[in-house]
Amino acid sequence: MRFVDVDTIKEGMELAKTIYGKNGEVMLRKGTFIKNPFAKRLKQLGYPGIYINDAFSEDIIIEEIISEELRQKATFTIKKIFNSIESNPTINKNLNSNITALKSIIDEIMSQIISTDIALVNIRDLKNFDDYTYYHSVNVAVLSILIGRALGLKEDQLRELGISAILHDVGKIFIGAEIINKPDVLTMEEYEMVKEHSREGYKYLKDDFNVPSKVYVSILQHHENYDGKGYPSGLSKEQIFLYARIISVADVYDALTSERPYKRAEAPNKALEYILQNEGKKFDPQVVKVISEKFAPFPVGTFVKLSNGMMGIVVENFSNTCLKPKIKIFWQDGKPVTQVLVNLRDDEIYKDVEVLSSISGL
Repeated sequence: MRFVDVDTIKEGMELAKTIYGKNGEVMLRKGTFIKNPFAKRLKQLGYPGIYINDAFSEDIIIEEIISEELRQKATFTIKKIFNSIESNPTINKNLNSNITALKSIIDEIMSQIISTDIALVNIRDLKNFDDYTYYHSVNVAVLSILIGRALGLKEDQLRELGISAILHDVGKIFIGAEIINKPDVLTMEEYEMVKEHSREGYKYLKDDFNVPSKVYVSILQHHENYDGKGYPSGLSKEQIFLYARIISVADVYDALTSERPYKRAEAPNKALEYILQNEGKKFDPQVVKVISEKFAPFPVGTFVKLSNGMMGIVVENFSNTCLKPKIKIFWQDGKPVTQVLVNLRDDEIYKDVEVLSSISGL
């Protein structure tokens, strides 16, 4: 299995992961052979790419952080909650029942993460434009729980963190949809309005919902920066609650690696570079350390170019040495060669070789 960018999808490629639509319906089932109209439609809907099976990747298995079934279930639940608030923002009873369902979802996510015990995040998400808010909320919860677990948080803390993360953008419901879903860059006035979403979410949940205070405080603070230059209160360092510091990093990572109407998705290595560059500025250094060790910059199934002219596909990543993966080589200086496995971490002959970049598709 390997990932190919939406712009490089070719007719006849075999789909390796089922593609779901905005209501959780199956759009294209695993095993389907792609036709050109499908590829065009996927691009129109905002999918960044697809996973395929082919001769290059037939022996590559990409572990899921959580099952696709659970991801769809979680997305449906958070969508239901957001729609319930949007239609009846002054009625609390429905939301409290949905919060109970949400806690159950978070417990399932925690259970799968703990039982699978994935050493590295090795996957790209296949969310579309229309359901970005809901998939993004689920992803931020999953990534936050992974980070929190690596930081040694206890089960009850992980549960609070997960609820905070999946609801971190609930305040956007109270900002005009025409601004939140605007396909162009926001004006300064619009941006100032969007910045109110953390405060709006805090106020809405704080009143009388059945969530711990740590949850709505984290929602209020998830755009505070470690250096004190964030919003809404300009807090810094440990003044910002730990959950919020974790959500901040998970939020930015998923946003950067997502396709949006006004920008292309960044490759995971570019997103990680941005986070590393902002260590101690936007982000808590201890959280950045975890994400640099747990999130693979070149996920399994990614074609890459090496500094010695080799090109191939990543087949394995290693904790703490994410920039030194194992790669199946297919080309040297643009010419096909006999397949060979190169381990940049352990093979002495390749100790000075680096991964230069990912390749969108072949």
